[in-house]
Amino acid sequence: MTTRPPEAHDVLVIPRLLPTAIENANGPKGMLKMPVQPDGTYAQSAIVDATDEGARKVYGIARPGAPDNDAYGPAFAILPIRPDPGSQSDTCFLINTENLFLPNPWTAADWDAFDVSGSAGPGAPNPSTDVPADPAWSKTTPPFLVAGPGGRVYFVDVEKNRIAEVPDLRLQTSIWTQLREGLIVGTVVYEGRVVPLFNITSLNLARAQQSSSPPSYTSPSTSPSTTSKPGAAK
Repeated sequence: MTTRPPEAHDVLVIPRLLPTAIENANGPKGMLKMPVQPDGTYAQSAIVDATDEGARKVYGIARPGAPDNDAYGPAFAILPIRPDPGSQSDTCFLINTENLFLPNPWTAADWDAFDVSGSAGPGAPNPSTDVPADPAWSKTTPPFLVAGPGGRVYFVDVEKNRIAEVPDLRLQTSIWTQLREGLIVGTVVYEGRVVPLFNITSLNLARAQQSSSPPSYTSPSTSPSTTSKPGAAK
């Protein structure tokens, strides 16, 4: 029997566009699984049925508020391997596209749609540009949570210029559980409201810092002949 290396992770996706077969599958909503092969390639996606081994646990991680509220939870997570009984014996990437808003103002704006004189600074999408945006995001940045090292989570309120450590995570079940279940970016319930949560310790910062050459970035060309689109701000 060929075993997979520890770097090999299956991919689980909750798609917005549900294949017809998913609608007839058991479970709260549809989920697809792309198993990774020993050589690192991925097999064709298959429907994850709620009766499959470990499926209900994964559904519970993907939608922690279900059945009452399944509109919050991880957008991207890496489900961990744990030695305790009942936990998954393999790890996988979990992507919930229902918790992502695409496109967002940063990706949809034309490269030449800049607000160079505004407080946002050069390179920011022009607010006057007709760019799709989630109605929940107004012109102000809502409060969010950042999970750092040492078991610490910080509440950041940009508008009030305030950063405070979240006290006693044992009382913050939503934050604690989702971080332990592998959340990297998503939304959680904190102080009676749903707020974004980012786990920065999941980023491989050491790999970038140990690079033999300093980081460099070449700005893409902003020539109107190559980047302008109909309706682009001039």
